[in-house]
Amino acid sequence: MRMRGFFSTENLPYRLMNKIYQLVVLNLVFIWTCLPIITIGAALTALYGTAFKMTEEAEERLVAGYLRRLKNEWKQGTKIWLFFLAIFLTIGICYPIFKNFLAHNLMAFLFFMLFCAVSLLTSIYVFPLLAKFENSSREILIQAFFLAMKNMSYSIFLFFLFLFLIVGVPIFFSKLFFLWLLIACSLNAYLGSFIFLSIFAKYTENQEINKS
Repeated sequence: MRMRGFFSTENLPYRLMNKIYQLVVLNLVFIWTCLPIITIGAALTALYGTAFKMTEEAEERLVAGYLRRLKNEWKQGTKIWLFFLAIFLTIGICYPIFKNFLAHNLMAFLFFMLFCAVSLLTSIYVFPLLAKFENSSREILIQAFFLAMKNMSYSIFLFFLFLFLIVGVPIFFSKLFFLWLLIACSLNAYLGSFIFLSIFAKYTENQEINKS
């Protein structure tokens, strides 16, 4: 009887193990679909769309649902990804060139840092928005910017969550690299999805963002 209870689908240990299994599968599929690099935008959109379904406890076939979203969001996700890739590549190229100028010009340095921060925080919201709502790329970018600014405390938390799970763990906890490889990206999306859904709910109720 005790063993039956342990393996019951309503049992907390079973649900926890099942969730970990789902996150590992989702993470591996996400990494696999990111390998061409150009597909990262569509893959991030599919990742967050699947994470939202997991958070809402919606019934669906995980891999099939992910691949369907990847196909559906391929064009728009890729377009937005290339837009941000161009921004961050430009920042990376320009900084070494203008490093000395920025070091001796406080206003220019502050403007540069502000631009970097706004771009980074806006990018955090773009793919979750694209995964959840039907809108043009321009409207998605505008909504992402305003959500990032209006919810600054959440935006900063999401940034540091990403920084810790995706960047910090493999650098400072190298012994956990294999575990990081198995679950880091999906775990980041899953934990972040609770915050994103909470934020989106406030605006959908007020009809500030149209749900697809």
